[in-house]
Amino acid sequence: GKADFNDIFAESKAQTVSLIAYDAIDGGVEFDKKEWKFFAGAQLAKNLEIFRQHVYLDSLMTKADIKYCVLKGAASGFYYPNPHLRTMGDVDFLVHLKDVKRAAEVMEAEGFSRLDAEHKYHITYYKDNMRFELHFKIPGTPDSQKGEQISAFFDDIFKNSECVKNSRGSFIIPSAFHHGLVLLLHTYSHLISEGVGLRHLCDWAFFANYMENQRFEELFEQKLKSIGLWKFAQGLSLTAHKHLGAPYNCWMGDVKSEIADGLIVDIMSGGNFGIKDNGRLIQSFAITQKGKEGVSKNSAVSFFSSLNEAAETQFKILRKYKFLKPFGFIMLGTRRAFRILIGKRKMIKTSKIFSQTKKRKELYSQLHLFETKENNDGN
Repeated sequence: GKADFNDIFAESKAQTVSLIAYDAIDGGVEFDKKEWKFFAGAQLAKNLEIFRQHVYLDSLMTKADIKYCVLKGAASGFYYPNPHLRTMGDVDFLVHLKDVKRAAEVMEAEGFSRLDAEHKYHITYYKDNMRFELHFKIPGTPDSQKGEQISAFFDDIFKNSECVKNSRGSFIIPSAFHHGLVLLLHTYSHLISEGVGLRHLCDWAFFANYMENQRFEELFEQKLKSIGLWKFAQGLSLTAHKHLGAPYNCWMGDVKSEIADGLIVDIMSGGNFGIKDNGRLIQSFAITQKGKEGVSKNSAVSFFSSLNEAAETQFKILRKYKFLKPFGFIMLGTRRAFRILIGKRKMIKTSKIFSQTKKRKELYSQLHLFETKENNDGN
């Protein structure tokens, strides 16, 4: 049937790929694109400003003699045919744990304010229209022995980082291996929680196809197999091939086509960070225990444990009085009930939560997240 470009535009916004989609439309296609053109122009202007902010970050860290590298956003954009089309919202950067205090002092001396919120991977600073996330740990790294192994892979991240330039200036991004691992961890952590949009899949597709097949295999296959993320990498690439038209790569192996179909439905139904379905975050509490690796076997234990972890980040009293933490789920539930009562939150159907949780767990289990041959042999 005839494409409804109003629907495509709305979906592109939910998936945070409006710029890429607008750029990809054939110039001969006739449709009323005034609103989309205006939106794309505003987003492009914002991207250019955030690129400038990356250059600003580089000047701050270089002047203070602090080694850093950019994570995700502009680093992902480097692998796009046109980096400016990769939608960005803030500046994420990593420093060595020993340099966190000094980097924080630099930010505060520059007039940035610290966001009063606890996070296990970063500290957020903001100033005017700028939002900088100072990372001291790679997001998505689980609290486990596998997590320690993953952290060891990043021991030389600053040594192997490289300087890249664009129209705004220069800044530091990770090596190809480190960037690829950051992408996988970040995509994994959001996929099984609130959800990811097409932007994340595009990030992986452009990156994975930036290099020759042999080079990709040499960089990733053995290391990803050792931490149980190789099948996840294969699954994402097959999804991009089958549903986004990305090239087929021989290293995709024997991943089932059904996994790619399940992933694209999961990605599209949630949208960028679950913007299309606010029930996904609640579902995720029963899918994985916060901070742990892979899919939980016991949904009930995972659900209440994750609720308590989430409550601790949102209520200062739980951080001050640790013995109250087991009751965090009650505080969260009470607050949500109140917000529903005053109209600030919508009631979510319990039956839908259970059915969607089961479906997502079945899909993610097929990816064998963080499972290795040793794990499988022991089952």
